[in-house]
Amino acid sequence: MDAGTARRMIGRGPTGITDLDALLEQLAQGARLILGHEFVAAFLHGSFALGAADRGSDVDVIVVVRTALTEAQERAVLALHRHLCSLDTPWAQRFEDSYVPLDVLRDPALAGTPVPYLDFGSAALQHSAHDTTLVTRWVAREHGISLAGPHPRDLTLPVEPDALRAEVHATLHRWGAALLADPTSLDDGWRQPYVALGIVRMLHTLDSGRVHSKPDAVTWAWTHLPRFGALLERAWAAHPAQFTLVGQRADPADVALTRSLIRAALHWTDTGSPARVAERQLALYNARDLDAFMALWAADARIYAHPDTLLADGHAAIRARHAERFAEPDLHARLLHRAVLGSAVVDHELVTRTFPDGPDTLEVVVTYEITGGLIRMAWLQSGPRTGIP
Repeated sequence: MDAGTARRMIGRGPTGITDLDALLEQLAQGARLILGHEFVAAFLHGSFALGAADRGSDVDVIVVVRTALTEAQERAVLALHRHLCSLDTPWAQRFEDSYVPLDVLRDPALAGTPVPYLDFGSAALQHSAHDTTLVTRWVAREHGISLAGPHPRDLTLPVEPDALRAEVHATLHRWGAALLADPTSLDDGWRQPYVALGIVRMLHTLDSGRVHSKPDAVTWAWTHLPRFGALLERAWAAHPAQFTLVGQRADPADVALTRSLIRAALHWTDTGSPARVAERQLALYNARDLDAFMALWAADARIYAHPDTLLADGHAAIRARHAERFAEPDLHARLLHRAVLGSAVVDHELVTRTFPDGPDTLEVVVTYEITGGLIRMAWLQSGPRTGIP
């Protein structure tokens, strides 16, 4: 159950914040009045949809329209936005609204299409792809909170994990390269923690194929990037009051750490996270694609029977071992559980093999040491044969 569903079940508004819910009602009603038949739906996405909003969060809203706004409609929704921004509540300055045509929302090929967009506190309408990315579509479909009209899951197609990863990978490389190219890019007290949290959220998406909240990404980082855990905790602690930090000087030590985080993130995207490498090698194992499988192993990799009995030393030996294994007609490994700690990945699997007396299954625990996108070491522990389920 998402946070929005839980709130509605106990009779609260979409956010549970009285003055904000009143603003959201005015926005939805005003948009419906202005647009008439052209109005399709309005919904929340972003931090409120992910259940991790605080007093420093933006209020991200998409209004879905049947066709692109006319100039007259653009002037009318701008007037509505200015009215809402003038109201006596801090939330009035936090709205970020996009008016997205239904065909743009439905078609993944149109991701990144600029649409009318009103930034928080802005008195001007711009055309931006801020809310037409695959990231936004994924959050809206999976966790969006309906304000009026159909739920976004009824208006959008599922976003495939690899498509989501590809978009985030491209965004991270563009953003990261631009930030590193400008020595002053992180000097601002608001921007530095904003960047740190944004970078780690992208890495979490690349690892999982899903979009996660800022606090969830910070928790993930303690396991996968522990060197930056304290930096990210400080960034999240500053989030509720983030806008008071605009124009202040950022902590030089945190600036340096954030630049290191960006470099680590770019390296990560070039090589693959340990969990992603483990996921790919398991899929290739089951596909018995020996060449692609071996591309994930370092030239000097070793496989041991836990704790220290050497089974295969180097590419040739590992390849020969798996060429024989891949010839088994019943071979298949089903993942039961995966744990990740830094560069170590531990997979608990149920493996079906072909033995001389026929097929049978056994539980196997494999511990991988994965760095630079390659498996460097693996330790195997096998249980007794358990019989075909």
